[in-house]
Amino acid sequence: MANHPPALTGGSVAKYPLTRRRKLRTAVATFLDFSEQRYAKGVGLAEFDLTFHKIPTVDKDRWRDFFIARRGAFDITWEITIEDPPGSTTTYSHLQFAPGQQFEAVEEATGLWSFRLRVRQNRSD
Repeated sequence: MANHPPALTGGSVAKYPLTRRRKLRTAVATFLDFSEQRYAKGVGLAEFDLTFHKIPTVDKDRWRDFFIARRGAFDITWEITIEDPPGSTTTYSHLQFAPGQQFEAVEEATGLWSFRLRVRQNRSD
C-alpha cells in the first residue's frame, strides 16, 4: 500500500491554492465531582481542504482508489508532501481523511471531474 497520495497528471499532488489550517485539539477528562482536566492532543495539527476542479478521469480514479485503499478515515499512516512555501517542500505525516466523508465527484464537463477531500493530521512527530 502506498503511503503517498497519487500525483496528478501535471506532476503535483494537490491543486493550488491549497486551504490549510492549524488546529489545536484538546482532550477533556471529567471527574465524579464534575471537575475537568484539559490537556492538548498535539501541537498545531494541520488540516487541509484538497479541492480539485476539472481534473481528468484518470486522476479522479487514482484519488478515489487511494481514498478506498485508506478505508476512508481509518488509515492514519500516510503522508503528503506539498510546496509550503512555494519553492520549498514540507511533508505532513500521520494523516487521515476527515471522518464521515465519502468520495463524491461531480463531472463538470465530459471527462473532467471536481471533488473535495478534507484531510487532517492525527498526531505530530
